Amino acid sequence: FCIASDTRPVEVLGIPRIFYVGGNSSLLAQVQNPNSALALERFDYEFALKGDGGAVLKTIAGSSFIYAREVKYLFVPRLDMLAAQIRSVDFVFKNPSWIPADKFVKPNVRAQNFRAEIEGGDLAVSGAVINEHSRSVRSVSVIAVFYGKFGQSLGASQTILDSVAVGESKPFTVRYPKDPDIVPEKTEVFVFALRS
Repeated sequence: FCIASDTRPVEVLGIPRIFYVGGNSSLLAQVQNPNSALALERFDYEFALKGDGGAVLKTIAGSSFIYAREVKYLFVPRLDMLAAQIRSVDFVFKNPSWIPADKFVKPNVRAQNFRAEIEGGDLAVSGAVINEHSRSVRSVSVIAVFYGKFGQSLGASQTILDSVAVGESKPFTVRYPKDPDIVPEKTEVFVFALRS
């Protein structure tokens, strides 16, 4: 299997967002695979969190997958540093495991019947994911993004579900500390499923 010379790396769309809530910071970045003929069973990445003068304060490493032409979120909870210290974030894409797109097809898994409600000191987003694909999926990342009244993103949180069988509907709840500036009705839910 040969990789074409015009293959493009996974890239960040826009500026990664840093949120500070409940005494800690988190990072949300939107990335895309611009290639229509290739998917990635796995790739590694690093976020370099930079402070004043471009000094690297912390590097966070991770790995993920991405389907052909997919746009997805990468979420990093608990950065263990103050958001105010971070001036910029660099994204480094490395160690790609390319595969033909038809060998790693995005499963049809979606969120349904979700709602965001205040529960005690939290904003809870509850619903279900349903697997409408022809195969079970190994894991599902459910990311909720919270917005204010002017459409500005104010926070994000994630939960991971283990395998979801063909035709199965599995409940989820994503929690985030209550914030009076968040408009619960504007919450968006994104689902990223890794096929078996």
